[in-house]
Amino acid sequence: MEGNPVGSYIFRKKDQAVTKDIKLTIKIQDEHVHVDPELLFQRLVAVGTTTKSGELQNVFNYDLCHYPSALFESANVLLPTTKSRLADAQWSSEAAKLPGPGENVRYVLDGGALLHRLPWTRGTTYDQILQHYSSYATRKHSKAIVVFDGYSETPSTKDCAHTRRSGGTIGVTVHFNASMVLQAKKEEFLSNQQN
Repeated sequence: MEGNPVGSYIFRKKDQAVTKDIKLTIKIQDEHVHVDPELLFQRLVAVGTTTKSGELQNVFNYDLCHYPSALFESANVLLPTTKSRLADAQWSSEAAKLPGPGENVRYVLDGGALLHRLPWTRGTTYDQILQHYSSYATRKHSKAIVVFDGYSETPSTKDCAHTRRSGGTIGVTVHFNASMVLQAKKEEFLSNQQN
């Protein structure tokens, strides 16, 4: 600015200082993370007054965001659970060494998991899709009971899983009957709770 006439100097946006009260999000690995300036100030003051020399640098190794990153994928989406760890723990425990069930076994299948298990072929009727599921369940588990445990309350505990599975998109509502031909992809059809 020195030596330039006032009218010839251009204030560029990139040269302006951006304060924390204006910009409340920062970009970390292609994700915008909200930073609470009040919380940041409180932590800096607490650390600055209680740490010994040399320890201040270690404090800045932790995330300063308004949701715990150990539990959340983003602000409103919980991290997915690893159900396979529970199964591994059950099979490696003492219960796995016990003899299996007798002859009178009744299988109870999760209808939601069953819906996502089998592929759908575009151009088939909804009745053919139903027959495909029925034959699969009877072939694998002879006398199976299929349970659809829907969540009528909003919001529900499954909202995060539904959002993650659908990628945030919701398919159109389809009023179908048995003879109607499938026109959409299975993922689009199942992403709408009305379907």
